[in-house]
Amino acid sequence: MRKLLLFLILLNCCAICAKDFGVLGDVYVIKEMDFLEFIKDKFKKMEQNGGLKKMQEQMTARVKEHIYRPPPVLGMTRAIKTRRWQFNTAFTLVHDMMDHKGRILAHSGEKYNPLHLTPWHNIWIFYDADDKTQVAWVSKEDKKLQGKDKLILVNGSIAAQMQLFHKRIYFDQYGKLTTKLGIKHVPAEVHQQGEGLEIVEIVP
Repeated sequence: MRKLLLFLILLNCCAICAKDFGVLGDVYVIKEMDFLEFIKDKFKKMEQNGGLKKMQEQMTARVKEHIYRPPPVLGMTRAIKTRRWQFNTAFTLVHDMMDHKGRILAHSGEKYNPLHLTPWHNIWIFYDADDKTQVAWVSKEDKKLQGKDKLILVNGSIAAQMQLFHKRIYFDQYGKLTTKLGIKHVPAEVHQQGEGLEIVEIVP
């Protein structure tokens, strides 16, 4: 009985609310512009006024600038005193190390030193190419080492250094190498010393 009474009350309320109030203002059809059509129209206008070509040229210039002059390694300064230390290249394997034929070269849990398998023949030189003093010092070192060195920038133009040294130039992107090796000042040299690496920050 209570449910029936409640239903009748709700039905009565709906009937009361369903009243026609008439038209209170102008009525318009809502029509949204298709997003793809909007983009096409925008590009068409940019093509006509040369804006698209200008934007493409700017994007190309930014990409080239990033490739040939990546962001500098933050916090890197010129060395004001010589600092020398050893870097241990050995590490403990988490998984078995296998060759391309599936043969186990080293087992998980064993200590492994990559220098036992592949000796470090090159000398890495880290430097700031925007510092003329460092560039002059690196130039002397490069001639002395007769191609046994790899030049790695922490700042500066890769293209300009390639033109200067007539060789491939590397860049320590995001400071991954210098952070791993603990280098804070440049120029710095890295070479093999025994079963590890010796790192030297040098006053140019």
